Amino acid sequence: MKGLQLMPISQGQTYKVYVPTIDYFANRILKRDHFSYAKLSIEWWMLLSKAFSRNKLRIGSFKNGIPKSIIPSLAKEMVNEWNQRQKMNRKYKIDLRAIERVLRMAVEPKPENFVVGVTDRCNVNHLTFPLPPRSKRTVNLIRAVLPEDEIPMHALPFRIWAINGEIDKFLDRVKHKNIVIVGPSHLSNFGYKLGLKNFNYIEIHSSDAILHVNKTKAHIQRLHPSLLQGHDDVTYFFIGGGAAMWLITELHGTLKNANLIDIGRAFDVYYFYDPVMRNSPAWMFGQWLTRRNTAWVKNTLVKGKNDIFVKP
Repeated sequence: MKGLQLMPISQGQTYKVYVPTIDYFANRILKRDHFSYAKLSIEWWMLLSKAFSRNKLRIGSFKNGIPKSIIPSLAKEMVNEWNQRQKMNRKYKIDLRAIERVLRMAVEPKPENFVVGVTDRCNVNHLTFPLPPRSKRTVNLIRAVLPEDEIPMHALPFRIWAINGEIDKFLDRVKHKNIVIVGPSHLSNFGYKLGLKNFNYIEIHSSDAILHVNKTKAHIQRLHPSLLQGHDDVTYFFIGGGAAMWLITELHGTLKNANLIDIGRAFDVYYFYDPVMRNSPAWMFGQWLTRRNTAWVKNTLVKGKNDIFVKP
C-alpha cells in the first residue's frame, strides 16, 4: 500500500502491518477508489484460537495457510466457544454460516481493493501506534490464517482517532460525500448531529445483527440504486462487529460505485453525553469511552449544533 508505514502490530512483535492515516481513508473516498475495509477483531481471533485448541490443532503446524477442509470444523467450534461464554446470557448469538464465510475470506487471497484489518488486542488507551505488547499467540494465529504474501492493515485506527480526538479531521474531509451508516439505532441521527448534507441510515440490531445479515444484505442491495441516484458513489460505514465483517465480505463487488468501511465504535465519541446513546442497548459496548479517558469529540463540523449534546 503505497505511502503507508509498516509497523509492528504491537510493541515487541516482529509481525508488521500497515498503519493507515486519516489521509489514506479520506483520499481513497475522495478519489472514488471504491474499496472495502473489513476488520477481524480480537474477539474473532480469540474464538478462532479456542477453535484450534478444541480441534487439537497446533497453530505452528500450518506454514502455508490453513487448509480449507478444516474451515467448517473451526467455524463450528468458534460458535461452540461463543455459546459456552454466553451460557449465562443467551441474548447475544452468532451464526455458523456467517462465521464460516468470514473465515473463508480470511484464508483466501483478496482483491486489490479489499483490505483486511487485524489486531492482537481490544482495549486501547494509547493515542499512537505501535500499541503495547500482547500475547504472541494471536499474532502467530494471524500469520497462520492469512495468505503468506498478504500484509494486512491495523484494525484500530478509527478507535485511536476517536480517543485522541482526530476523528473530526477525517469527517471534515468527507462530510460532503454521500454517506450511509449501517448500524444500531442510536446512530440514526448522526447526519443531523454532524450536519451531513447527504446522509442515510440503515438500522441493524444492536446485539443480534449477525442473525439477520441476509435480510440486511438484501435490504442494502435493494436500496443501493436509489442511494446512488444523483451521486458519484456511496460510502457505507458499518458498525456491527461480526455482522459488519460478514456484510462487507458479501457485499464487496456487488454494489456499483461503493466504499464499504468497518468503522467499529469510533462514532460513539459523538454520543458520549447524548441520551439517545445512554438509552440504547449498544451503550454497554460503548463504555470504553468512559474507561479510556477519551478526548470526547464535540461537533466542530457545523456551527450552532453543539446544543444537540446533552449532558446526563
